[in-house]
Amino acid sequence: MEVLIAYDDLSLMKLLQSNLKQWGFNVLSVTDGNEALSILKSKQSPSMAVLDSQMRGLDSKELYRSLRDSGNIKYTYIISLADDEQYKELINETEFNADDYLTKPFNIHELKFRLNTGMRILSYQEKLLRERESLRKMVTYDSLTNIFNRPAILGICEKELVRSSRQKNATSLIMTDIDDFKRVNDTHGHIVGDHVLHDIAKLIEDSLRPYDSVGRYGGEEFLIVVPNCKCVDAVELADRIRQTIEDNPIVYNGLTIPITLSLGVASMNGNVGFNPNELINLADQALLHAKARGKNRVERLIMNS
Repeated sequence: MEVLIAYDDLSLMKLLQSNLKQWGFNVLSVTDGNEALSILKSKQSPSMAVLDSQMRGLDSKELYRSLRDSGNIKYTYIISLADDEQYKELINETEFNADDYLTKPFNIHELKFRLNTGMRILSYQEKLLRERESLRKMVTYDSLTNIFNRPAILGICEKELVRSSRQKNATSLIMTDIDDFKRVNDTHGHIVGDHVLHDIAKLIEDSLRPYDSVGRYGGEEFLIVVPNCKCVDAVELADRIRQTIEDNPIVYNGLTIPITLSLGVASMNGNVGFNPNELINLADQALLHAKARGKNRVERLIMNS
């Protein structure tokens, strides 16, 4: 674990560096409060800091307050060092977001104990963050395809249509369906079918712009939200996706499975009020037209004022 030391006494700084390195920490050292704050607010900030309460350049309380107010999700565990004269003030310093403190001159073994305590607290925090991220993925992503699930993609759709209505920009939806998917399951089994769904979702996702979104709408259907995109451009995108799927058969355990997609495109002009359900239904109708007209093709419908 990396620890920042901010201290303007060079001899004590060297002592701290030596001991912390012996204890297995990676050490960064500065002598100025402003420099310490800059490091602690960076993306690669250390997880722990040992800071003198009387650093040059920036008052320690201001440093702590600025660090905690930065909105950085990553937490920095701070141990503050102070003289006896500062003891009464230091008791209140926890209100300014220091986590622990030692009075100078301090026992180096006590510092090690405090650092180990900080490491345990940080490890608990990391575990909680991992669990929170896992829960977020569970409620946002489809577990089979690793793309957005139905509620998530519908939420994105509504948000983008609100934006489109406000900014008077066109927004398009692409509804896709794997042609004859039941035949894949009936011929090769559901395990192979799941593999096909996963790989098709990845191929679609890789074909999109960074600000487009795709989610599993249901079964073998996918909904693609294409913001700030006119119908003609969305049709071109849909046809590129169709061609990509046709050109890349799915391979599973030596088995090659040709797949095609039917796609329906629906677009809303910027002067039309947003209506997610109506536009989704329009995309679904366009998809049904594509199915009825031979599959492996793109059809489109436009929502006009």
